[in-house]
Amino acid sequence: MSQTPTNPLIRALDSLIEGKAGSWVINLFVIPSLVLLALVLPPLALPQRVLSAGYSPISTTGGSISSNDGTQFTIPAGATKSGVNIRLDMQPHDKFMNSAMAASLPATVDVKSPLYQPSLQGTVPTQANLSIPIPDGFDQFAMLDVYGYTGKKWVKIPFQLYLDEQRIESYLSGFIPQGVIVVQTGTPAPTISADLSAKTILPNQVTPLLAEVNPIGLNLADSGGVAGSVPELPETSASSPYQILPTITNFDGDKFRGDLVDDMITNADTRKVHIQTLVDLAVEKLYPGFNIDYQDMAPANQAAFTTFVKELATALHAKDKILSVTMALPEQKSMDTWATDAFDWMAIGQLADVVKIPLPNERTSYAGNENSQVNAYLQWAVGRVDRYKLQLAFSALGRDEFGNAYAPISFASAFKIVGVPDIPPTVLPNAKVTFDLPLLRDGGIKTDAATGLFYFSYKDDKGMAHTVYIESADSLSKKLALALNYNLRGIALRDLAPDSIDIRVWDALSKYRDTQAVAFTSKPTISWRVNEQVVGKVSGNDPRFAWTSPAQGGQVKVDAAISLDENQPPVNMSAVAQVNVVAPTPTPQPTARPTAVAVATKPAPGPATAPPITSAFRGQNLFNYGAQLNWTNMPTDAEMGQLNQLGFKWAKIQVRWCDLEGNRGNIDYSQTDRFVNAAAGRGIKVLFSVVCAPNWSRADRGAGGSGPPDNMQDAADFMGNMAAKYCGGALGAIEVWNEHNLLTEWHGKSISAAMYMDMLRKSYNTIKARCPGIIVVSGAPTPTGVTSDTAVDDVAFLHQMYQNGLKDYSDAIGSHPSGFCNSYNATIGQPNPCGGQYNNHRSFFFMETMKAYRAVMVQYGDSNKQIWATEFGWGVDPSPKPGYDYEKHISPDLQAQWLVGAFQWSKSVGYAGVMILWNLDFMDMGNETGAFHVLGRPAFDALAAMPK
Repeated sequence: MSQTPTNPLIRALDSLIEGKAGSWVINLFVIPSLVLLALVLPPLALPQRVLSAGYSPISTTGGSISSNDGTQFTIPAGATKSGVNIRLDMQPHDKFMNSAMAASLPATVDVKSPLYQPSLQGTVPTQANLSIPIPDGFDQFAMLDVYGYTGKKWVKIPFQLYLDEQRIESYLSGFIPQGVIVVQTGTPAPTISADLSAKTILPNQVTPLLAEVNPIGLNLADSGGVAGSVPELPETSASSPYQILPTITNFDGDKFRGDLVDDMITNADTRKVHIQTLVDLAVEKLYPGFNIDYQDMAPANQAAFTTFVKELATALHAKDKILSVTMALPEQKSMDTWATDAFDWMAIGQLADVVKIPLPNERTSYAGNENSQVNAYLQWAVGRVDRYKLQLAFSALGRDEFGNAYAPISFASAFKIVGVPDIPPTVLPNAKVTFDLPLLRDGGIKTDAATGLFYFSYKDDKGMAHTVYIESADSLSKKLALALNYNLRGIALRDLAPDSIDIRVWDALSKYRDTQAVAFTSKPTISWRVNEQVVGKVSGNDPRFAWTSPAQGGQVKVDAAISLDENQPPVNMSAVAQVNVVAPTPTPQPTARPTAVAVATKPAPGPATAPPITSAFRGQNLFNYGAQLNWTNMPTDAEMGQLNQLGFKWAKIQVRWCDLEGNRGNIDYSQTDRFVNAAAGRGIKVLFSVVCAPNWSRADRGAGGSGPPDNMQDAADFMGNMAAKYCGGALGAIEVWNEHNLLTEWHGKSISAAMYMDMLRKSYNTIKARCPGIIVVSGAPTPTGVTSDTAVDDVAFLHQMYQNGLKDYSDAIGSHPSGFCNSYNATIGQPNPCGGQYNNHRSFFFMETMKAYRAVMVQYGDSNKQIWATEFGWGVDPSPKPGYDYEKHISPDLQAQWLVGAFQWSKSVGYAGVMILWNLDFMDMGNETGAFHVLGRPAFDALAAMPK
């Protein structure tokens, strides 16, 4: 049965073939042509020949084709196993912009090129390249990007810009896009994020500017686990206004544990455990996602780390979570090549939702403006990663550089270094006097033009040359300009704290958030003040100022105020110098009348803000053994004998100032006399730990508990008097207060490192002025591990103490490294006698706390001092007091073993000074102190037998 075709074209062909004319054409022309083609051409299916029209064959050795404007579509050698056919079409810009494909372009791009349409027959090669001329007239190279169309959407295509050849080399990996264009990117609404930890108190000014916080506290653990916790802060709560992406890191104490990451990423089972742990944590805690900051992996494990990122991104995306990855700074090998070690930038850039990239620290990286290394780095970075994912990560802290090392330094601390004005203590009336700041004599405050950093140089008390580089609004504005110039997602601020930064930065960040250009051109100025009145201003380049003393004589106070901008308040006031303007004393013999300065005697001890007095104890190994004594309730001679039996050379007693100076200026030395004399007779050195301000020194009269005085100089005077009385005798050291990060010991005042440092600064100077040989130990915080209304985490508090000048006002750093239910050398997460309780945070561990303090000291350039553990021990009590439940799991023998181990470990590390056992003889088991005594227990004999 026949059926007439319905398609008109088919009907026409049918008529042609069936008709006489059609038969004649086929027989005379078509058949001979096919025979001739079969003889000439190699075997090939006719459909393939028809479909390959316009394509060029490319063999396994590679090859390329070009378009009319010089664009080349290339398949490199070895990228295909069996050869392919490729074709390159080009559609004019205007025609493309009117097409359906252009309708789906992102709103943030402006097309500058024609549409290039590479196509391919055969298996997609492992790599293909598209080399495109830079569009005519285009010069916004920092904003240039390459986009490809997948068939559904436009995506960023990795590329490398070669300005010397005026071309763009784009890299096509895994697919051949249907279309490729060169665009100029637009500026996004910047995202400002900040690291957040228990030690970080975000300044009020920054909170309305932030969009994201990265809480720090979670760490990669063995076997793919996660240790630590996110700090419980308002910014991390369920009601936080920010996107919360906790940071998971492999940072351990003072270094990155690359081995932990290597072990995890190279083991499929461990990798799976770690990924599932993170996903479960994100779901349980309602976190939007995580920021992964894993550093120092083996470069050979790049593929394994990429696999980990891919699997983690897939798992998080399945739960509608996002992934942020913090990259390591790559090393530039040539103008266009960078070594990235374990980080595959192109792969991670496609997998992650946010990519944080560090800015270089070296100032030379910023020299050369448009041709600087940092611009080459960012141009390379936006070629590999979608710029709308990139955040520049950098610290708000400056740097104190010395030798081949450096220490971070806050904005406020940097200017405190300038110290006290150099002014004669005594001058004549109407005399010409030159005010000076000695540490700024070498060129004053200078500006590094490339970075915008202010800096000055000085030598410390050991003759070491330092250069302090100060981050300010000027230097930060240059970093913000980079983020704006390259249209990046935003910035990620590190080490942000109220005193770490120039207050003008808030204006800079506000303008940046609104995508406004940011620039500052400050001119440092030094304003000299006499009795709090400005008498003259000089350039920050030269601090010297000539002043004429008043004719009427008298005592005057001189200080210097340093400003970076005259429209802002001073960033620092120097210490106050006292100047006595006096007439000369007549002498029996005629003498030449002095016309200028007469330096007669050493000035009296300075006021509260005097500079640090050089200590004789820095850098010495003062390791020794000691114990705290129940000195007011036990026979002193017996205690001294017991210390001799132990072979201990130090005794610590807590001196309650409130009990010794009931009335101002009337100190009862009877008890301390008895104790110090007894210690001297047995060759024992004494450490006074001073606490408890008298009622007369506090407006609240001591209501509610023990705390500091209202005027910290009162405490300094008491300690200075004690130092003077016992100078040269058995008193070897004074610890300035005790556990001041806890409301119990700081009652009546807000817990404040700055307030405590006011006490320590004044006490240090007063003690040293009265007896330079006394060792001043900074008050030991208690290891709380938490920050609340009644406590501040001790490591966070130690950071704050350093940021307020601890380095300059201490001979040793006090600590209370409690062990709770953990061995002296246990680490976080290890099993313990308490069944795994008290082992999930550094504050529960003796060694972990010592190491944490050491890391902070090194960070602030204070590594030549030692940590004095002025209280440490383990409690033993079968019926423990509330809050001390762990004591029932510790036996007397275990206490002995751990104490001996703690002393021996401390002696071995080199950075431990005098280690004070808590305690020798607090025997009352009805009090929580009794659990810690060693007298009459196995620990006493073990410590006595311990090699010293």
